[in-house]
Amino acid sequence: MRLLYLNHNYRYGGTYYRAMPMAKAFAQRGHEVTLFTVSREHKFHTVWSIEKGVHLCEFPNFGQENSGEGYGPLDNLFRIVYSLFHHFDVVHMFDHKPNATFSGYVKKLQKTTIVADWADWWGGPGGINDVPRRRLPAVGRFEEWWEKKSKIWSDGVVVISRVLEKRALSLGCKPGQVLYLPTGAPIDRIHPIPKEKARQKLGIPLERKIVGFIGMGQGDLERVMNGLKALPDVWLMVFLISLAHLDWRIAYCKLILFPMSKSTSIFPAQMLLAYLCLIIQRTEAACQIRYLTTWLQPFRSSAVPLVM
Repeated sequence: MRLLYLNHNYRYGGTYYRAMPMAKAFAQRGHEVTLFTVSREHKFHTVWSIEKGVHLCEFPNFGQENSGEGYGPLDNLFRIVYSLFHHFDVVHMFDHKPNATFSGYVKKLQKTTIVADWADWWGGPGGINDVPRRRLPAVGRFEEWWEKKSKIWSDGVVVISRVLEKRALSLGCKPGQVLYLPTGAPIDRIHPIPKEKARQKLGIPLERKIVGFIGMGQGDLERVMNGLKALPDVWLMVFLISLAHLDWRIAYCKLILFPMSKSTSIFPAQMLLAYLCLIIQRTEAACQIRYLTTWLQPFRSSAVPLVM
């Protein structure tokens, strides 16, 4: 089959890390897979490449963040034109942003099967689109409507959580057309180590209860921290991206945690990029923060030792 994957993010960011592993898996099974994403470097032209059998197109980022990702005029135009003149059997749209859906629905007019992927709760109060900094409030209202309609009008919906599965069914999506598919892990690259060994290396008490938060974005971190107020004996381990200019490919490098002081958090350009890991110990009196870092070893397999 010929498959088209539509991702609204920049390459190496956000839902790209959900779309690309799926695309690679289908390519390995012999399917012809194309993935559309947004270039980090180029404003006005596209860049094609092949990664693990996937035909990858990075579209221009001009206007990409006009009141929210996915609104680049050239990006949307080029995707629609390309989709009109190329055949695909299935189009998989990752979330509802214009550049991830408009070209998909163009293919639906040509009787192509389209699948909507729901990885975030975007619209409405409490959604990640409910932000005061939005340049055009009307865009937020449109997205709240389009997030739901793009799922109802698709031929199938893939959801990342049971909550979104329930929401899809409540909108009227048929049970047989909704698939719960949480994001997986690259078992060929992750090498877990014993909990005792990991905690000893990090200086964490073996009996301490820990909640881990790992993600490309930190928009919902505040909610997690507020919830932990009721659990004063639990530590929260958070992986935050450092303020340095990052090559987002590091998300698939092997991460090894080492204790560090704040004075060593800045690295020369020639050294490895770093993640900043905060372990927050909530007590009744205060919030104690201890800083750790993860050094990234290039050309190694992923990922973070699990400390649970």
